[in-house]
Amino acid sequence: MRMRLLQLCSALMLMGSSEVTGAGSVWVYGGSWSENSSALKFVDGFGFEYFSSDGKKFIAPEDGNYDIMINGVERATEGTFQKIFLVAQKPHQLSIGQTFEKTIALSKGDTLGIWTMGHSTSGRVSSSLNFLINW
Repeated sequence: MRMRLLQLCSALMLMGSSEVTGAGSVWVYGGSWSENSSALKFVDGFGFEYFSSDGKKFIAPEDGNYDIMINGVERATEGTFQKIFLVAQKPHQLSIGQTFEKTIALSKGDTLGIWTMGHSTSGRVSSSLNFLINW
């Protein structure tokens, strides 16, 4: 757990550095869903230029390997959900309270998103849900 926290802090410091070149990073956090969509909509963080206009899907800007880290998945702060998934080429179920790390090969234009299943008509997860993508 301590190592995961250190990795998260290191990633956040690098993302804030103007000296990082040759790679891209996205960090969004929190999120909400509504009656007509299970996908989390993100409104806070950095790198929204790589997201769909509705703030729900990360769109890969180039072919390559993408390092994904999702940290701090918790219960909803408003509403309820039964399960939560990272949706890429296939869904990956996320465990409540666990850090999820995976490298996923994406082609330019492929998308990633976080979806809730078995959810109330609307809801929100706290800003402790961090969704980091590095390439």
